[in-house]
Amino acid sequence: AETHLKRALDIDHEYVLAMAALGYVYRRMGDRMTEGLERDQMYNKGELHLLEALKRSPKVVDDDGESWRGSRRTRRRRWWTR
Repeated sequence: AETHLKRALDIDHEYVLAMAALGYVYRRMGDRMTEGLERDQMYNKGELHLLEALKRSPKVVDDDGESWRGSRRTRRRRWWTR
């Protein structure tokens, strides 16, 4: 998924759905990593993509019609509960 989403963004830098989806992919990649700096960096990378997508289109939603903001809240809640 990462490869295809990055390719989509190479073609269209303003494609907020790809930007948000790539942020989610990075978050999920972080979920599979062991705790530590690399995991935190992956989470941060994902959050940057999600924030940029939301900045460009505050009402951007996923395929299920859910706001990408929920994905950010889940990650932040997980961060604070460690």
